[in-house]
Amino acid sequence: MQHARNRFRTLAASLLALLVVLSGLAMPLPANAESGGSSDGTVVIDSQTTWKYLDDNTDPAEGLSSRTAWTEEGFNDSAWKSGTGSFGAKNGAIRDLGGGCTPKTLLNQYISGTGNDIPTFFFRSTFEVSDASKVTSILGSVLYDDNAIVYINGQAIANFEGTMYDSNLSYGGSNAGSPKTGTISLTDSAAIGKILKNGTNTIAVELHNGRASSSDIYFDFQNLTLSTTKITATQDSVSLAPGSDESKVNVNWYASTSEAGKVRYAKTSEVVDGKLPDSAKEVTAETASTNRSGMTANKAAMTDLEPGTAYSYQLVNGDTESQLYHFNTQAEGAFTFLFVGDPQIGAGGSTEADSASWANSLKVITGNYPNAAFLLSAGDQVNSAADENQYAGYLNSTYMPYLINPTVVGNHDTSSAAYDQHFNVANRSGLGSTAASSDAWFTYNGVLFLQLNDNNMSTAEHKQFMENAIKQNPNAKWKVAVMHHSVFSVANHAFDSDVLQRRSELVPVFRDLDIDVVLMGHDHVYVRSYMMDGENPITDPSAYDDDSYSSTTNPDGILYVTANSGSGSKYYNIKNEDFPYARVKNQEYTPNVSVISVSDNEFKITTKRISTSSSAKSASGSSLSDVDSFTIYHYKEADYSKVDEAVKKAESLNADDYKDFSAVTDAVNAVKRGKLENEQSVVDGYADAINKATDALEKKESGKPSDNPSENPTNPTNPSDNPSGGINHPSTPSSGNGSSASTSRAAGSTASKADNGSRPNTGDASSIAMDIVLLLAACAGTVGLVILRRRNGHSR
Repeated sequence: MQHARNRFRTLAASLLALLVVLSGLAMPLPANAESGGSSDGTVVIDSQTTWKYLDDNTDPAEGLSSRTAWTEEGFNDSAWKSGTGSFGAKNGAIRDLGGGCTPKTLLNQYISGTGNDIPTFFFRSTFEVSDASKVTSILGSVLYDDNAIVYINGQAIANFEGTMYDSNLSYGGSNAGSPKTGTISLTDSAAIGKILKNGTNTIAVELHNGRASSSDIYFDFQNLTLSTTKITATQDSVSLAPGSDESKVNVNWYASTSEAGKVRYAKTSEVVDGKLPDSAKEVTAETASTNRSGMTANKAAMTDLEPGTAYSYQLVNGDTESQLYHFNTQAEGAFTFLFVGDPQIGAGGSTEADSASWANSLKVITGNYPNAAFLLSAGDQVNSAADENQYAGYLNSTYMPYLINPTVVGNHDTSSAAYDQHFNVANRSGLGSTAASSDAWFTYNGVLFLQLNDNNMSTAEHKQFMENAIKQNPNAKWKVAVMHHSVFSVANHAFDSDVLQRRSELVPVFRDLDIDVVLMGHDHVYVRSYMMDGENPITDPSAYDDDSYSSTTNPDGILYVTANSGSGSKYYNIKNEDFPYARVKNQEYTPNVSVISVSDNEFKITTKRISTSSSAKSASGSSLSDVDSFTIYHYKEADYSKVDEAVKKAESLNADDYKDFSAVTDAVNAVKRGKLENEQSVVDGYADAINKATDALEKKESGKPSDNPSENPTNPTNPSDNPSGGINHPSTPSSGNGSSASTSRAAGSTASKADNGSRPNTGDASSIAMDIVLLLAACAGTVGLVILRRRNGHSR
């Protein structure tokens, strides 16, 4: 049966892929990783070129005007050594570094008298150009270990790892196991005209070791070609991400040129005839080499963005300009974002079918929620960490350039730098690092999102990261942790030893740091936990607002949600085991998306199934239908200051001076403390009722006996029975300003919501009747103030 189901799913995925491609839902995957056009031209540098080189741990620019003065034409390199490539060493000798890379010229690998590697080696050579004005592109290929920066006539034309150095003698680079290939591709004619000159041109290379303990060093400049054929740069893999603060959006894209690209952007309202205005802002990207041959990553930040505004942007590489893309910044206040688990392109056995399914999910999601703030992924964007076709399937749909897409590192992403090359992640901490990235954070309308790279198992580092991020954002209204591995799941990985370790170690940290919600993936199934006090589920019905457990107010615990696959590339079955922490378990073998709405007082997560065909819609006509919904409410205690003023005014009066003081006494005694800010109108009604009763008092006539026997001097009330001048105070004591002391989550309060005073006691008919009478008088006939919904009076 299972075999038949799998065959059916494979057939369905293939048919869906064909349907989506034919209907134009997904952009074609890149067919060629190299630059477009012809690469015919003049080779001016190759592996036989003679180089002057320096390998004695001295700084060639010492005493000169700049760090790169040694790369310029007039520099005197006559004292340097001379040799032809390739250059390098492994453990101080000529040996194979891997991939068939064996140096011909041995470099002095170690600092004299130590076992530490020399951090940097320097190379210089020259080449001739007869007519620089005809050169339209500079193309090249360099084998290096661990990083190389190439200069022509003192200007940098390539930095293959994108590492920036404070000094010439600095470590830093890939630390890869074997030499990597760096590609040079300059196609901007104007820039080339400023670099080259007729006659002799100077080329220089600085070669860096990644660390002092590196086992090897390598440099082989295979070719540098000057072409007169026009080459147009290609662009793809566009992704947007939150910036370092809410006024910024980061952009990342690939281009088939090593020259830094630019992003131009302006308000969409300023776009005329499909073109950005001349006043559009322009930012030059930082570049880095990539896992994909011939392509360079471009990273930039669009800054000074206004809230609630539509923006248009364009990517520029040389003479290549992208189409205009658009995104919206969210207005201040409440917002909605989308959450998916494990797109994992390639996990279904077909990259093309998974890409098409993912494109369908994006089509449905964006069609139903065009104004969503962002699309958050719980990791495993791809199935194989270094597979560029899978990354193309994830990124190169029609929709991704328009979606702000924060992500976390999944276990299938973590072993390659390709993740870092494809995503421009802000506020990276350096803690919780793997080859892909590290822990990072961003904020959105006052909500703090903690992006954990939990593939690194150091709980101490994750804790330090979260403490630092929370310290930097002390006024966060909600704190949301996002990580890949689900610590409360019900499928294949539920009992994995590494998952159980994360549960035992990370869950107490989440509790101690007062995290509100933890969003996760990894197990390809939907699970919503009970509110969790550490590892203990809070199952007491009084902790929730209704018998269906669909919401809770001011909870003491944390909500954990595991997302099912967003693409449908892979699903896991729910295990036939007891999972006491799971309130909702769902596996329908259908892609899911969670729609999450956030305001100051509410965090609502509604998970929906995504229709996999245009004809399979819900009864409402939408391609989305509900799987589950849950809401957390945060309310402070209501403001009782008006009530306190009214009570104080009443207490200042002498009941014996008035014909009938009972209405004032009843109004004061009707006050119930501990109501929340969502019931502020009820609290204000208490104050109004007391003030109206006080204002309606009639004084006794001087010397005339009262009509009320209890106020007749011949039948006086015992003062000891009423020390407050006739007012009997409510049994719940006032704090003096209407605010009760907040009990911390760590204290583990277990007070019943039914007894906490956050609503009228529905079991006391006389009290309810008095409330209704007073509130009718105070609110001019307003009814319906009996609060049927239970509220937790515990103030956060």
